[in-house]
Amino acid sequence: MQGSWGPLFSFLALLLLLMVLRRVLNQHLPGVIYLLTRSEELAFLFYFLLLLPGVVLHELSHWLAAKLLGVRVGSLSLGPKSMDGGKRIEMGAVRIGSTDPFRESLIGVAPLVTGSALILYLAECRLGVEVLSSQVIVNLPVSIGRYLSAPDVWIWVYLIFAVSNAMLPSESDRRPWWTLLLYTLVMALVFYFVGGIRQIPEPVLGLGLTSVQYLSWAFGLTIAVDLLVVLLLLAVEALIWLLLGRRLDWL
Repeated sequence: MQGSWGPLFSFLALLLLLMVLRRVLNQHLPGVIYLLTRSEELAFLFYFLLLLPGVVLHELSHWLAAKLLGVRVGSLSLGPKSMDGGKRIEMGAVRIGSTDPFRESLIGVAPLVTGSALILYLAECRLGVEVLSSQVIVNLPVSIGRYLSAPDVWIWVYLIFAVSNAMLPSESDRRPWWTLLLYTLVMALVFYFVGGIRQIPEPVLGLGLTSVQYLSWAFGLTIAVDLLVVLLLLAVEALIWLLLGRRLDWL
């Protein structure tokens, strides 16, 4: 039982770290452009254009999920919009008709699923990464050297960065999660008191754990790329402060 829950706890930890990194990037990446240009409009436009492939995939995932689930879909908009005094940026939106919490939650999480699937495809089919293989970690220096020699490597790394940092559910996407979380908690308690996770059919449990492992791997790859970008941004900000005496005032 403990082994079955381990991948789920790892998945949740990676998701939490990914959300923290996304928030940091949401501030510092446009922040560097703002320090150089002193223009919020240019900073937000640059950030939007940098993540454009991921933003398009995000909104189209909402649209397609709503269509497949039979939920009315309205207009789709793209473009940067500053929120909370520059601490949050809205990249786009799709108007979705009212529906039940379950379908609304599925629509909200759709970009996370499609984004993770694309990241795994790019990693395995374009960079040659052996997804879910422990040898990737054991032979990390050799592995990195091999991946960096892949054709058009920086295009695929850029797409992984753009997609991963636009795929996480937004605040509006997470709105129906509390209701769904309550239902899930009740079901989890029922399973626990009637015999725990062993009561779940083996094929269903296996499929669920495999899906969680793939998502966790996609999150881990994204975190590695994001950490490198964050370190670079912090170094650039320090250099700007030393040379120009400018620091971000919205953090």
